[in-house]
Amino acid sequence: MRIVFVIACLLGMVSCGSSRSTSKRPDILGNWNWVSTAGGFAGRTTTPETSHSSRQLQITADSIYMYQSGELTSVSAYQLTRAESQVQRKAGWAFEVNDRRTFVVRRDSTLVLSEDCWDCFTHTYHRMPER
Repeated sequence: MRIVFVIACLLGMVSCGSSRSTSKRPDILGNWNWVSTAGGFAGRTTTPETSHSSRQLQITADSIYMYQSGELTSVSAYQLTRAESQVQRKAGWAFEVNDRRTFVVRRDSTLVLSEDCWDCFTHTYHRMPER
């Protein structure tokens, strides 16, 4: 039941964002702090408080740098393109990293990354203030 609720919430978030033009490329460049990860078969939610760790993304024009608790854990090249979701059956902006397609939605200072597969995860980040 919990997974049904999580999926319903995610669908609601995506559909609310779709009232705006989705053809405009989202501005995702910059530094992002992890807020939460939700989904999976069990429908669990993980946050910095529950995991006792922090995560940050640094997104440049062609690479994504992932940090966990201040340590660089991965660097991946990416290209942001329009694609159709196999789960949602609608088009959006996405990138593929390590054979996994992830859809990108930017709302103000929030970045939502939704993996495009059943029982996958949605990751939410908040833009870090510029120095």
